[in-house]
Amino acid sequence: MVSGPAVRSRSIALSLALACTMLLFPQALRAGLADAEMQKRLKSEGATPVGDTPAEFTAFVRQDIERWAPIVKASGATPN
Repeated sequence: MVSGPAVRSRSIALSLALACTMLLFPQALRAGLADAEMQKRLKSEGATPVGDTPAEFTAFVRQDIERWAPIVKASGATPN
């Protein structure tokens, strides 16, 4: 295992970068999704702009998996 001041400094920098990303990314995402031109473009491509928090998106994905898993299993579909 590697240890020392340089490793600790890098770890702190990575932790700080992650914290900044978790704080700033949702704000930037919501600002982008609030833009009328962005909404128009996303809708033209078949997307629905939502702007959920990471926790809300995680819950959505889990619900979607629960909804579709039995159907996929019953169909016998497998990944190629």
